[in-house]
Amino acid sequence: MKFNIEKELPWIPRWFSFILLIVWLAAVVFFNGFGSYFMLGLFFWLILVFTTVMAWKNTIFGGVMFILIGFLYLIIALGNQFSIYYLVGSSPFFIVGLLFIGVDVYVEKVMEQTGDDF
Repeated sequence: MKFNIEKELPWIPRWFSFILLIVWLAAVVFFNGFGSYFMLGLFFWLILVFTTVMAWKNTIFGGVMFILIGFLYLIIALGNQFSIYYLVGSSPFFIVGLLFIGVDVYVEKVMEQTGDDF
C-alpha cells in the first residue's frame, strides 16, 4: 500500500485535536479528581468538543477557534502570576489551530493547481 501524504494530510490536525480532547479530560480527572473543579474542567472540555466538531466541519473556522481558545487560556492565566508554564500549556491549542488553517490553505492550493479533488 502506497502512502500518499496529500490524502493523509487533512487528518493530521483532526487526530491532534482528538488527542488534545483525551489528554485534557484525563488531566482534569487526574489532577482534580471528581470534586468541584472537575465540573469547571468538564465545561472547558465540552467547549473543546464543540470546537473540534466545528473544526472537522469547517477547518478555517475551527482553526481560528482553537487559536482563540489558546489566547483565552493565556488571558485567564494572566490573572495569576505569569510564567512560561502557561505559555507551554496553551501551545497545543495554537499548534492545532495553525495546523487546521495550514492544511486547509495547502489543500486549496493543491486543488487549484491540479484541479483534483481530495
